[in-house]
Amino acid sequence: MKLDVYSIGPGEAYTDNDHSFLSIYGIASSGVVLVRPDGFIAWRMRDVDPCMVDTLNDVLTRILHR
Repeated sequence: MKLDVYSIGPGEAYTDNDHSFLSIYGIASSGVVLVRPDGFIAWRMRDVDPCMVDTLNDVLTRILHR
């Protein structure tokens, strides 16, 4: 499965000039948001944890019903 990943911040392709991204998406600076192609937020994690890969695999399995 192809999954596009984007980082937002200084030195990244996308920046948060008005510093509102984190509060709008309800995450901390280490958080992650999974956005569907239609713009719907499918899942978010306020802070990344050590089990991030396992957690993301579980979330994608549930969302995609696989």
